[in-house]
Amino acid sequence: MIEVMHPGMMTTVQDQGRSGYRCWGIPLGGAMDPVALQLANWLVGNDGALAGLEMTLRGPRLRFTVDTLIALTGADLEAMLDGLPLSNGRAIGVKAGQVLSFGRCRRGCRGYLAVAGGITVPLVWDSRSTDVRAHLGGFAGRALQAGDQVPIDAIADSIRERWKRACPRCDGSGGLTWYVTESAPATKTTGTIVTVRALRGRWFSRLTPAAQGRCWEQAWQITAAADRMGYRLQGEALAWREPVEMISEGVAVGAMQVPPDGQPIVLLADSQTTGGYPVVANVATIDRSKLAQCKPGDVVQLQEVTLEEAQAAYRQQAQKLALLKQAIGWRWANERR
Repeated sequence: MIEVMHPGMMTTVQDQGRSGYRCWGIPLGGAMDPVALQLANWLVGNDGALAGLEMTLRGPRLRFTVDTLIALTGADLEAMLDGLPLSNGRAIGVKAGQVLSFGRCRRGCRGYLAVAGGITVPLVWDSRSTDVRAHLGGFAGRALQAGDQVPIDAIADSIRERWKRACPRCDGSGGLTWYVTESAPATKTTGTIVTVRALRGRWFSRLTPAAQGRCWEQAWQITAAADRMGYRLQGEALAWREPVEMISEGVAVGAMQVPPDGQPIVLLADSQTTGGYPVVANVATIDRSKLAQCKPGDVVQLQEVTLEEAQAAYRQQAQKLALLKQAIGWRWANERR
């Protein structure tokens, strides 16, 4: 078990989401930065689809009741184990009774904690992800609270054996000396503009010529109205050639809707499956993780790409991740010698 001593700002159980149920009106859900969670799982020897914890801006304080392995990825939330600093991107041995805590958010927005064997809350619609708005899945359908006892896979014996073999190559914090370097989404610095690739939406041509250009050329600021459902952007309003009237239609994660005030909303992991605002663009899947690591006040700029370009970039990323998974597996195999 993991005992929650303090819940942090917004800590939820997440996996890779409820794929295949949007036709029934059930959001995809899952990790806002699915690549970061996948990587954390690989680092502790898990399948990439297992559930972990997603921590937003301010991490929790957790006590472990069994020996296990953990890994942290995504945002740098100034992690400490019994007061000793930990770094992201490596496997770390934790003993029963040790406390994992977090300080300030130094970069990024969402951090991920994977535990060997995964978090074993019940499956709901083939997923352990938490949908807070629907009170669905995760730990009682809500964010974690102080006093919660989060179940993890009971594989303490195999974990102890694995760590015993690896321990001679550990650093002072109990982490393996080898690590993976994470990519840009969680390492952006304050004041920079984050470029996010996007495709034209089906209503794009109904914008005025000036608004079409502004969609790509303007830097958009993420407002305080930002959560797992979507980010509201602020900039010079987008205008239509003529009034747009439409009935609700299906929307995808990453869709950029334009409500009557002309200030776009980008739909994210917990977004609804249909919407009544016209969609003028769609964030490419490959950059959804990058967007998820942005927080209110950050500035983003959309870069137009074609469907073919987005697909090619996604395939390239998939190939790199496959090689990374293979390399992590090889390093773990080496630890067993």
